[in-house]
Formats: sequence, C-alpha cells, structure tokens
Amino acid sequence: FGGIILLINPGSTVSSLNPLGVVLVLISAASWAFGSLLSRRVPTPDSLMLGAGMNLITSGIMLTTASLLTGEFAKIVPAAVSLRSIVAIVYLAVASSTVAFLAYTWLLAHVPTNRVATYAYVNPVFAVLLGALIGGESLTPLEMLASAIIIASVALITLPRPKAQPEAAAPRFRIRLKALAIRQAR
Repeated sequence: FGGIILLINPGSTVSSLNPLGVVLVLISAASWAFGSLLSRRVPTPDSLMLGAGMNLITSGIMLTTASLLTGEFAKIVPAAVSLRSIVAIVYLAVASSTVAFLAYTWLLAHVPTNRVATYAYVNPVFAVLLGALIGGESLTPLEMLASAIIIASVALITLPRPKAQPEAAAPRFRIRLKALAIRQAR
C-alpha cells in the first residue's frame, strides 16, 4: 500500500495527500483483489465477453448515477471538448476497459488467483507510465520510486517461494524402531 500512497501523492509531504482520495484508492485496490478471490467461488458466465460486458455495463450505470448525484454533468462545457479528449475517452472505453478486462477474466480462469489479484496494484503504475509516454506528462522521481516499490512488492508476492527442505528421516526411523520394539515385546 505504501507504493500506491506515494504514487498518488501530488506533493512531497504527507500533508499534501487528500485523505479521502487515499482511502478510496486503497479500498478500490483491496476490493479488486477481494473480487478476484471471490470470483473463484461464485458462478460466473461461461462467455468471457458476457462477463466483461456485465461488469462494464454495471460499472457504467453506477458511475453515471454517481456523476448525476454529484452534479458533474452540469460542469461539462461542450465547447471545451476537443477531438483529442474524445479519442482519449474512446481509447479508455475500448482498450483500457474492454480488452484489459477480457484479459483479466481469461487470466482468472488460467492463472492462480493470488497472482491475478496483483493487477489492481500494478495498474496505477501502467497508468502513470502511459501518461508519461503517450500523454507527455512528467514523471517525477517520487513517482518512479513509488512505481519501483509497487513492482518490487508484486514481484515478492508472485515469485515462487523456496521449497521447504524435507524433514530428516531420523524421527520417522525412531518411531519405526519403537513400533518394532512394541511388536517384539508382545
């Protein structure tokens, strides 16, 4: 979580953090991981497209409702909408949402869930990197440090752990000797 907090921190001090924003980002990452684990235990559609569509439509309805309730539609200025912003929205709807969710759903069916759940933590890193590479945004040293922490944390979670050494044969051997001694005493 520390890497994500550093990544969303616009300033260099803790006081520059928006506490509500931090809580919401951490809850969303934890919820995504929980949903990934839960998806193994609840019935899901056989069709990846149907599952992705159900998820994206439900999310769209919920976010549209939240936007209506908070008055965000009243803040839209049609004259300020550029072709670049429309292309960005279409890209986010198609590539970032649909294709990524289809890949995520496929991974859930073919890869251990604990590895797939790390997607929620790596996603902000890719967003920042794409913003720097495609959007021309600056990448600060703090963002690079946060990205490194997140990637290292995910690597620690997903790398195979060393196998435990088998116990020495001596205790089993002693038990067998005791069993033989009891049998012979009868």
